Amino acid sequence: MKIFDHVGITVRDVERSLRFYREILGMSVRPMDGDALPRSEGGPGRFDSGVIAIRSESFDELTNSHGNEIKFVNLRSEDGAFTLQLIEYVEGGTGELELAHSRVGSVHLDVFVDDVQAIYDDLTARADVEITSPLVQIAPGIRAFYIADPDGIPIQFAEPM
Repeated sequence: MKIFDHVGITVRDVERSLRFYREILGMSVRPMDGDALPRSEGGPGRFDSGVIAIRSESFDELTNSHGNEIKFVNLRSEDGAFTLQLIEYVEGGTGELELAHSRVGSVHLDVFVDDVQAIYDDLTARADVEITSPLVQIAPGIRAFYIADPDGIPIQFAEPM
């Protein structure tokens, strides 16, 4: 049996991304049991926000990248069906991807909403959200638009009609 658990994305600043995903997408922190965390030199650090900091040789071995210190948080969608892990490499990161919807390896997130026009209007009124496309009819039964998260990851809001 295989159980899909989460999708993880690497971000520049986990606290900034956490605020964005909580405020814009309504996600909440999914608490982690301490027994599920890798052993960390000095133990994992926990922040009030739910962010966890670790430095672990086993994580280094798993990712084939050594000298890492990471901070991460698991978020769950409002309906509880989706988990997104945000990861910041405090030490050991190796650069950034050039994100583009058409570039191999790039990801995007898709959020179904009841009233895409209302979401579009709310987000276009905000100075802290980058709208990257107009609201368009992409298929006979779907209207959608894109925004970018703080690191440029595309997020689509779509309303099935």
